[in-house]
Amino acid sequence: MLCITEWRSAVRNQGLLPALDALLKRAVADPHNALCHIQRELCFQDAPRCAERILCDTTRPLEGVPLLIKDNLAQAGCPLTCASRVLFGYVSPFTATCVQRAKDAGALIVGRTNMDEFAMGSSGEHSSYGPTRNPLDPDRVPGGSSSGSAAAVAAGLVPVALGSDTGGSIRQPAACCNLTGFKPGYGKISRSGLCAFASSLDCVGLLATCVDDIALVYHSIAGPDPADPTSLLPETQAESSAPRKAIVLADTLALCEPDFADAFRQCLRLLADAGWELLECCGPDCDQALSAYLVLATAEASTNLARYDGVRYGLRAEEPEDDFAGMIRRSRGRGFGTEVRRRILLGTALLAHGYAPGYYQRALHLRERLKADYAALFAQAPLLLSPTMPALPFRLGERLEDPQRMYRADLLTVGASLAGLPAISLPTVPLRVPFRLSLQLMSARGREDTLLAAAKEVEKLFS
Repeated sequence: MLCITEWRSAVRNQGLLPALDALLKRAVADPHNALCHIQRELCFQDAPRCAERILCDTTRPLEGVPLLIKDNLAQAGCPLTCASRVLFGYVSPFTATCVQRAKDAGALIVGRTNMDEFAMGSSGEHSSYGPTRNPLDPDRVPGGSSSGSAAAVAAGLVPVALGSDTGGSIRQPAACCNLTGFKPGYGKISRSGLCAFASSLDCVGLLATCVDDIALVYHSIAGPDPADPTSLLPETQAESSAPRKAIVLADTLALCEPDFADAFRQCLRLLADAGWELLECCGPDCDQALSAYLVLATAEASTNLARYDGVRYGLRAEEPEDDFAGMIRRSRGRGFGTEVRRRILLGTALLAHGYAPGYYQRALHLRERLKADYAALFAQAPLLLSPTMPALPFRLGERLEDPQRMYRADLLTVGASLAGLPAISLPTVPLRVPFRLSLQLMSARGREDTLLAAAKEVEKLFS
């Protein structure tokens, strides 16, 4: 694995252009199917300017740092497919705000990462480019939907990658690949240029090998954006140092495999020995949260993906005998994969006349109750702790025919997404080699810096 400090050391020793050339050669040879597009020419257009700034010691925060972006983030002049046949051949005419801010801070965008199609998946197997493999164990999944971003960082191709998190799509791959994965609170990073899955849940976030790298990139790309009306102004934070008081969501242990529960208890003992004050409480019901998430996410997906009809966007499959409706039907049937079609159909049914009050409206009410439950917990302590995943990353193909079991990989992460809370996942004590237990920390809305400071303290303890 590679961190920004190590990359900068390589640049000092070799020079930026040779170090970048070696990195791109490794990316081309990547055996994990983590990348779906490498941007060598665009990258080397920007690199000489970065090299000059490094020599003149006039660097920007991310000067010369190689960055990968998930294939649902737009970059002008580059393919944008969301790993779906529907968008094969589409080239974006504009750049996502978060990508542009990273470039303005000096980052070099070296390519685009594989993902579950339209970010719908928990394994990295639902991709038109084929499944991504876990660098720690190629027979297992790397998590999803930000599968390629996680695999690329875990394989040491880049120090940091951008991903998106709707119900756990950054934190869960981080847990599968022994990485640090950060989902800021909803609205902290602009969604402008992020292809929508579920608009009230989608967040841009980061995967890296350490908290310092996460914080550096986050502060370079976060902030309000006129192009995104849901983006938020910065909030004043009261805490000046990392808190060492947290609530342990004890009921999550019952959802974990026995060795995960044992490792989590060991992690808690080490935190307590290091001076942390830990209070055990029951949190919101994870099964109810997952049900509400699936209702809201599929309903929003069915609306957002209606635009890919072969007329406005996407694959157009025309047959001589087709009328207009037939063309749309064939286009959507040929372009979308099985999982995307499943979620569109579910969402459409849930919003149908007569069904919405019993399902969609009920899920909205449960979401508000969940927010209130979390607020009550944060009145007692600034942090919440739980495992990130309930089990080891499963084997490739193991859950493809069992969607309900696949969805349960996000059981412990959807709560923060529904409530719009910042959350971070980072590796702690060893599990079965080569995997480590990933600890999820959550904080109240607007407390990203508090969360990152606490995560840094945890990282020091377990590094």
